[in-house]
Amino acid sequence: MGGEKVAGILFGLAVSVALLLTGCGGGDGAQPAATEPPPEETPAEPAGEFAIVAGDPGDFDFDLPASVPAGEYEFSLRNESEQPHHAQIFRLEDGVSFEEFEDALLSDAEPGTDFPQAAREMVAGPPTGVLRITSPGEEGPGRGELESGVHAVVCFVSDIRGTGRRHYALGMLAELEVT
Repeated sequence: MGGEKVAGILFGLAVSVALLLTGCGGGDGAQPAATEPPPEETPAEPAGEFAIVAGDPGDFDFDLPASVPAGEYEFSLRNESEQPHHAQIFRLEDGVSFEEFEDALLSDAEPGTDFPQAAREMVAGPPTGVLRITSPGEEGPGRGELESGVHAVVCFVSDIRGTGRRHYALGMLAELEVT
C-alpha cells in the first residue's frame, strides 16, 4: 500500500473513533457521561433575612427579632457601636433554657475566658450568623440555617477599652426563638 492510502485509512479510522466518542455516529446522540459537565448547583434561596444591630455607642447589646421561623437565612450585623463585634448564633440543646446557658456562660466570664466548658456542652452544633468581626460603622453579612429551638446570640470579641472582658459578659448576649 502506498503512503497516501495508509494515511487515508488512518484518517478515516480517526474520524470514525471521534464520531463514536462524541456520540455523533448515528446513535441516540448522547455523549458519554464522562464528557457531560456537572449540573450547576445553585444555593437554596433563603427563607428570609434579618438584621442584628450591635449596640449604640457605649452600649453592649444586640437589637434583633425575638423570634423567627426555622429556615435558611441571610443575616446582617450593623455595628453602631464604637468597638468591633460579631454575632454568633448557637442553637441550644433540647431542654436547655437560655437562662441556663447564660448562667453557664457568665459563670466563668473573667478576662481572657473564651467559652466555658459548661456553656459549650449546652450547644447543639457549630454556630451560624455573622461570624467575622465587624468594625464600627460597618455592616457584615452572614448566611446559615436556623433549626427550631432556643438560640443564643453571642459576641465573643474582647473589650478594647482595657477590661479584657468578652462582650457577652458586658451584655452582648441575646435569646432568639426559632419556631
